[in-house]
Amino acid sequence: MQSAQHSGDGSHLHNRLVTGAVIVGITVMSVGVVSLLAWLLSRSIPSASPWGAPPPALFIAALVVLGTVLIGAGVLEAVSLLPHVRRPGDLARGRSQHTPTTALTRSLPPRITVLIPAHNEESSLPATLAALQEQSQQPDRVVVIADNCVDKTAEIARRAGCSVLTSQNNRARKAGALNQALARLLPGFDGRDLILVMDADTRLSPDFIREAAGILAQDSEISAVGGVFEGDARRGILAQLQRNEFARYARQLQSRRGRVFVLTGTATVFRATTLEEVASCRGGVLPGQRGKTYAESAITEDNELTFAMKSLGCYVISPHWCRVTTETMPTLGTLWTQRLRWQQGALENLNDYGMRPSTARYWLQQWGLAYGSIALPLSLIVLVLTPMIAGQWALLPFWLLVTVAFSLERGLSAWATGWRGRALAFSLIPEVVYSLFLQACFVRALSGMTTSSDMSWGHLTSAQAEAGA
Repeated sequence: MQSAQHSGDGSHLHNRLVTGAVIVGITVMSVGVVSLLAWLLSRSIPSASPWGAPPPALFIAALVVLGTVLIGAGVLEAVSLLPHVRRPGDLARGRSQHTPTTALTRSLPPRITVLIPAHNEESSLPATLAALQEQSQQPDRVVVIADNCVDKTAEIARRAGCSVLTSQNNRARKAGALNQALARLLPGFDGRDLILVMDADTRLSPDFIREAAGILAQDSEISAVGGVFEGDARRGILAQLQRNEFARYARQLQSRRGRVFVLTGTATVFRATTLEEVASCRGGVLPGQRGKTYAESAITEDNELTFAMKSLGCYVISPHWCRVTTETMPTLGTLWTQRLRWQQGALENLNDYGMRPSTARYWLQQWGLAYGSIALPLSLIVLVLTPMIAGQWALLPFWLLVTVAFSLERGLSAWATGWRGRALAFSLIPEVVYSLFLQACFVRALSGMTTSSDMSWGHLTSAQAEAGA
């Protein structure tokens, strides 16, 4: 048995190495092709104009490359929807084969249960529960899962009128705590039950539950409704950069009509029958242990659950009016830990699921991140080194216009964050530095994934959560 375990670990490590090598190889090849094309064109066509604009042929080549990438993204977007289109019957609607939705349960009003996994959240939980009490549609039950807590989390939850479940010997972080709670609750649920899973540091917009439940009641094709997150009001440039980033993601989701990449762990409403179906498919068509809704080996449990649901043909959305407010990271160290967990966890999830129609677009995203982590630093180096080698610094009108256009794009895309966010985005330099930081995090995550490096959860202590708020 022990030798079989070692063999399985070796195979898993080999798969990670192959995944990392594929991403790096395709990225390096892409950068090489673009660089070779630019070099060949620069030798075969006249030099740049006094304005500093590249020759027309280089523009055409760049447009061809951009068009190819956009067409590829469109094709992968269509491919990612195929499982939902092809999957017949109840599973396409997120309904379990084991707990069918009957005419009786459809005619009854939905029952909404809120699950809040909480690990030492005495500082943030009161605001989360207060926001729940202000919902225009109240949940039927709020369950706080006190997971390995040594503070007053459970006491605060009970005083607020919540049910409290205490995890038992849980070593699988958030996923393990949720699995223990769902194992107790799911057997008593049927087709009218909805489960809102949310973080203990999240505040829902007042109509979140009403809007999400309404969507699920009106459209049986939809299996889950996720939240669109925005950052809290923490002061400082780093917090504002995170709010700008979240605002751009929200704009992207709105342009995609809510078709979400990841059902955020901050707050998502699921059909109980969908979660039951995921649990029943674990260990077969889905990775993980049969009977457990969440894969306990995944450190990004929300991303992995999204993959699982999409692999079963479920249709999920995050409409822009279902808003949630979540914590921003107070320091570069905590932000690095958080994003390293997000990035490496997503890469490991892709490694577990491989290339499927439901994951095709995610592979393109990883290529884009990897390409950017090489292309942006190289372009900045060239922009700095070229004037140094030439021995002169000149303000070229073309590149000035490019910089202004980029600045406008940054500012306008962060418009919803208010004047502070706009001013920071328009100034451009902090945004570029922030992008380089995130790309460095991606490179580290890719390295960690291929070497199976362990990741820390990055949970904020009470002092960290309150710092700078």
